[in-house]
Amino acid sequence: MAPSTDQARDSLNSELTELIKDARRRAGTSGTLARTWQSCGLVLGLLTAVLAAVAGVAGLATTTGRVPAAILALVAAGLTAGNQFLRTDDHYEKNLRRRNAWEALQLDAKLEQARVSSQTDDALYAVVQGLLQRRLEIRNLNHASLPDAALGVVTTHAAVAAPATKIK
Repeated sequence: MAPSTDQARDSLNSELTELIKDARRRAGTSGTLARTWQSCGLVLGLLTAVLAAVAGVAGLATTTGRVPAAILALVAAGLTAGNQFLRTDDHYEKNLRRRNAWEALQLDAKLEQARVSSQTDDALYAVVQGLLQRRLEIRNLNHASLPDAALGVVTTHAAVAAPATKIK
């Protein structure tokens, strides 16, 4: 026995509610991670700059300060290498885009939930299916760049022109 229209609509509406909660939670987590990576990059960069400046001053001030200056310069170089290895700026950008994708998904789901009563069951099912597909695309973002579809951006491809025919 197939579920009644009201049961199907309630089921799709509850799916939208869960999607909104999940997207809100994941947007918060991604935002926190973005801020963490940004802070990490700033701290490492600031420490590197300060140590390099102190090393320069110590090296130029006296001849006895050259060994500590060299050590400070090595530490600054190590911090620079660590910052490059961690790729804090890449992690920041990726988590910021992921947060934006989750927020866009959450807002789109809220809009669709507000329109539940005015849509047919088939249209509502198609909308929920599209939103769930976007959720999968955002979740599967590991080391790849975030696809436009995850942000809800529809890309249109220009029509390919037919090849010109030769006139004999």
